[in-house]
Amino acid sequence: MIHYMLTLSYDGTAYYGWQHNSSTFPSIEGELQSALQKVYQKNISLDAASRTDRGVHAEEQLVAFSVPFSKKTTGQLHLSLNQLLPNDIRVLSLEETTTRVYPSIDNTEKEYEYVIDTASYHNPFMRHRAWHVPKPLSREKMERAAQLLIGTHDFAGFTNEGAPKYTSTIRTMNYIDSILDGSFIRLRMCADAFLFRMARNIVGTLVDIGSGKIPLETIPLLLNSKQRPLGGVTAPAHGLVLKRIKR
Repeated sequence: MIHYMLTLSYDGTAYYGWQHNSSTFPSIEGELQSALQKVYQKNISLDAASRTDRGVHAEEQLVAFSVPFSKKTTGQLHLSLNQLLPNDIRVLSLEETTTRVYPSIDNTEKEYEYVIDTASYHNPFMRHRAWHVPKPLSREKMERAAQLLIGTHDFAGFTNEGAPKYTSTIRTMNYIDSILDGSFIRLRMCADAFLFRMARNIVGTLVDIGSGKIPLETIPLLLNSKQRPLGGVTAPAHGLVLKRIKR
């Protein structure tokens, strides 16, 4: 067998997330499998570092696969995949590995960025890249709340119904940075792993704290009670980008 690892970048606007569920709904996984099927004339199993939700984007998604043979060099395969994939999905890098790698479990941290647009009128060029929140937000409150999430905690209160049955909901949040960029607030968060919709629920809760809708004390309450309904809204998917995977 020949083993490969690729770095994939995509605009998730037109897709129902990473995971391929049926031929009716387009997915990132489905498009990549279709391209590989055209190259190898067989179905190829893929393993990705993150199963991004519908509408979520990625700058660096890691994907591994194996094939029994290849008539193409790594460079030729890289070129072929980018010729076959839609314009909103691109293979940034492709390498052959000595053994089969499983990025879904073989990673040590993930970094996401969420963009919030606080302008009165939403920038049309960012309509698929930022959540429009046209009201005053206290960054000071949001940053204070974010600091309460740093470290190792049980994040069960930040995942939604329909989540996988985790063996543990304890995660370690390395940092949450708030960057002001004009009318945009960019929230970057890095953890050893994320639960189902954890990043979007953190953002929604921080925004509700920043707007004064819920108090700062909501954060320790969520961590201690593990009750999702006590938290803020789930932020829309289109503002979220998978930035980086560390192996």
